[in-house]
Amino acid sequence: QPGLCIVLRTIEFMAENSNIGGLQVAAERAWKTLTGWVELVLGVRVAGICIAGLGAFLGVYSCLYFCAWAMVSLRSARRRAPRPPLPDEKIIYLVQCGQAWHEVYHDRNMQDPDLAPRGEEQALTLRSHPALQCTDRRPEVLLVSPLRRSLRTAAVAFLDPQPNLPCLVDPDLFSSSGDACDKTVLKLGLALLGDDLGRPHLAGQLEALDVDALTRRGAYAPGTRLLHARLRRLSDQLRDRPERCFLMVADADVLAACAGAQTSLWHDGVVAFALTPRGVWRALPPADAWPPGEGTCSGN
Repeated sequence: QPGLCIVLRTIEFMAENSNIGGLQVAAERAWKTLTGWVELVLGVRVAGICIAGLGAFLGVYSCLYFCAWAMVSLRSARRRAPRPPLPDEKIIYLVQCGQAWHEVYHDRNMQDPDLAPRGEEQALTLRSHPALQCTDRRPEVLLVSPLRRSLRTAAVAFLDPQPNLPCLVDPDLFSSSGDACDKTVLKLGLALLGDDLGRPHLAGQLEALDVDALTRRGAYAPGTRLLHARLRRLSDQLRDRPERCFLMVADADVLAACAGAQTSLWHDGVVAFALTPRGVWRALPPADAWPPGEGTCSGN
């Protein structure tokens, strides 16, 4: 019996020791699992806090960036907004000639076409254009292309109501095209200015044009580069003249070369530009938006 008791106690002791070992293993596994979950939860929270902080930072940065962009854009828009003419700048009103017959029939081979009926109506509309109604900002000199459609537009719109307005036939206002519709036919032009419109002084200017101008050769040859060179020469001449306000009647591509992409032109519209002392053309706001006294012409 004593031996059996010893064996039984030994077995019980081993069993107790083995249970303790199992409990230790289970406890270690539970602790590892628990610590793993805690680390996971803490990691998710830390990651969430980091993401939230990053989102808040990006939100603040975006708001600051948008505010800065808005301020810069506003300042740029103010700089780009047309400003009234400055005292040392010339004022030039650009007028596109009325619709001519080659535009009606879409035939650019017509020789020096005259205005169509619609073009004459457009020229009559120009007489009452608001941009030209202010008494102290009216043009002092009229510049017109030697083409018949421009000559008739100038006569109907401006010379008939203002017979004393000085007018210059300027070949620098020839377009860049070399088509027949963009070449002066001297016989037709003289007939228009003499018998039709009764403007012998303009007929004399037309007849006195350089041979190169009438034949579209040399400096008056077709081409965009030569057109820009002629307009630079014209700008220099205008800056040297004592008058301040000018009116220019020509084809659309000539006026577009002056205006660039700053504005749109149409047959019965008038747009005002300033010519700076450095020879730069810049668009002006509507004349009714100019402050009182701004843009007063020297001859008024």
